[in-house]
Amino acid sequence: MLSELRRAGRRLGAGDTLVFSFTGHGMERAADRSPVEELCFVDPDGTYAPITGLDILRLLVDGFGRDTKVVLLTDRCQTGANVSLCSGELGNRPICHLAVMRDRLRVRQRGEEAGVLLPGIMQSLEEHPSMGNGYYFSVAAMYNSLFQRHGENTSQDFSLECSPGLDPDNMAWPLSPPASFATRLPP
Repeated sequence: MLSELRRAGRRLGAGDTLVFSFTGHGMERAADRSPVEELCFVDPDGTYAPITGLDILRLLVDGFGRDTKVVLLTDRCQTGANVSLCSGELGNRPICHLAVMRDRLRVRQRGEEAGVLLPGIMQSLEEHPSMGNGYYFSVAAMYNSLFQRHGENTSQDFSLECSPGLDPDNMAWPLSPPASFATRLPP
């Protein structure tokens, strides 16, 4: 996975946007100084091949141009804390991370749906049909729309983090469908 992202980083430049989406399991592994957050991936042969928050941070700093926009979307089932992917090393690069983290047991106990990030994004886009007509929709506006829909009445943790020098109100949401866009998701 990291090699594919490195390849994308070499091809993308100013004015380009990478959207990385992960829906799956996360894990907190004990380490010397502090816990290490991992996104759980497996190689084609079934070997566990996690990607840590530090792996992603290093990739963003070393493998992408300073003007390449990056939006990370993670929707994961995990017990533990959310790792900060947007550290001071990123300066004012246009990088944001929109995350949903849920504890599988709490979600099951409350009868909640899992994997709400991507369906929520689709519903938010559908509710703003003027987007295809030049309407500006920011990363912050997407987060606010998702939080209003799910955030207060759920055991799932929603978060938005961006590079320290970036205002998410000034970063356009990268996926803007035409005005006639409609989802086929249940309400």
